[in-house]
Amino acid sequence: MVLGGQNPYAAAHLDPLGAVNAHAPGYGGYKYLPVMIGIHTPFVMSIGPMGMLWANALMVAILCAMVYAMVAGAEARIIAIAALLVTPELAESSLAMGFNDLPGTLFVLGAFLVRNRSAMLCGLLVGLGVSCKLMPALVATTILFPPRQWKAYIAGGALGLLPTLVFLAWDPAPFLRNIVWFNLVRWPDPTSWRMFAPVWLGRAASVGAVLAGLGGSAWLALRAWREAPQRNAMELRLQFFVMAVLVIIMAGATAHDDYMIWWMPALVVLLARNLDWQHRGIAVRRS
Repeated sequence: MVLGGQNPYAAAHLDPLGAVNAHAPGYGGYKYLPVMIGIHTPFVMSIGPMGMLWANALMVAILCAMVYAMVAGAEARIIAIAALLVTPELAESSLAMGFNDLPGTLFVLGAFLVRNRSAMLCGLLVGLGVSCKLMPALVATTILFPPRQWKAYIAGGALGLLPTLVFLAWDPAPFLRNIVWFNLVRWPDPTSWRMFAPVWLGRAASVGAVLAGLGGSAWLALRAWREAPQRNAMELRLQFFVMAVLVIIMAGATAHDDYMIWWMPALVVLLARNLDWQHRGIAVRRS
């Protein structure tokens, strides 16, 4: 559609279930962001529908490489990659069913990986992650914010958001309707407790989860401003990222199994890094 000059966000037939869920035909447009289109287009144009699975297979390999780079120690790296590959959700959702949760997660992990090296590159990766899929990159936006290098971070983020801004400028109404408003008006499904709760309670829970995430991010930024960089700076942010994503999922209108891919790799990295430190501590005591 894009190559033919059509706007996927203005199409009413791409997501008929979304239109039914929101009780309006205008919510039948594309629900993800333009970088997602750019990532999958080369594979699907050359291979066909199976290109989605080949793209995901490549991204699983990249995910393993990123986890390898974020973890030190041969044993910890093997355990971390094994934990990733043995996860049923990763195999089923990504390699069998072609779900599109991996690209945004890769951008987020890449941003964690480069945060202490380049604030601008970190911002660029977060911006591209948001331009791919709102979650989990939107959560990482404030968690990774570097108060001492905020100008470079914002500049990189703005650059990463350019694809989104292009489609927003193309036709703002359908874009906002399918990307923003849909998430506010969608009806909860059976995976969420909100299906059985008053509407006001569910919305209050979502607002509370967002405010908690912003409050924790502000605390991280203040801590980074007052103190010199520490060895566990990445660990603190990874821990809070996992907790914030889980809280937002649990407070949301849906809690689908594939959402596990948003936070599971970060948790695997945390556990593997802790395992490596414990191994080093035992080695030092023995020596």
